[in-house]
Amino acid sequence: MLVIEAGAAPEAVRAAVRGLPRWVIAQVVAGASQETGTLTGILRTAGLPVVTPVHTVADFERNAPLLVTEARKQYLRHGPVVTAPGTPRPSLRRPVDDKRG
Repeated sequence: MLVIEAGAAPEAVRAAVRGLPRWVIAQVVAGASQETGTLTGILRTAGLPVVTPVHTVADFERNAPLLVTEARKQYLRHGPVVTAPGTPRPSLRRPVDDKRG
C-alpha cells in the first residue's frame, strides 16, 4: 500500500510511482477541504488500479484493512511467482469440481 499526502507535487508523485508493480494500492491522505481529483488522476494514469482518497482518521481506519486485503489479492494475481519447473502457476480460482459453495 502506498500512502501519498494530497499536497505532494505532481512531479514528485509521478517519480515516486514510476516503475511500481501492478499490485500496489495507493491511498491519498487529504484534509477535509483538500481536492484529490488531480492526484488521483495522476496515479490512475500511472497504472495504479486502486486509488482511495482519505479525508479523516475514521476513513483511514475503515479503508486500510480493505486496501491491505486488495493489495494482497493483486500481489497474488500479478506478483512474482517461483514454482518448480513444469508446475502450473498457482491460482486463486477454485477448481470446477470444488463443491465448497
